[in-house]
Amino acid sequence: MNKEKIVFVCTHNICRSRLAQEFFAEEGFETKSAGILDNFITADMIKWADKIVAMEAFHKQAILDRFPHAEEKIVVLNIPDVYCRGNPDLEEPEFLLALIGRMNFLGLLKGHEDLLHAVGEL
Repeated sequence: MNKEKIVFVCTHNICRSRLAQEFFAEEGFETKSAGILDNFITADMIKWADKIVAMEAFHKQAILDRFPHAEEKIVVLNIPDVYCRGNPDLEEPEFLLALIGRMNFLGLLKGHEDLLHAVGEL
């Protein structure tokens, strides 16, 4: 089975997209992460990805402004910028639960039911 290739995108590629990238890489996905203001998403990333997971709608729009052909690959999770790495208030498990729950709801985890069991281990 081919590994799904996912690019996670947030604003600065510091918190949400990086954490998502690391978590899903540990679960066997091929992942990359990028931002719309820093560590920019590139044309090569767009081409490489099976899915581009934007944390918020304005991330999707910023990607489409530069890469209109990417629309079919982009999904929006609507996870707000309230998480920050290294901050004791991050509540990393809460973020990962929201991430996995929304990806599952959107049908992005089909064939990866074992990943849903990871939620209970957080």
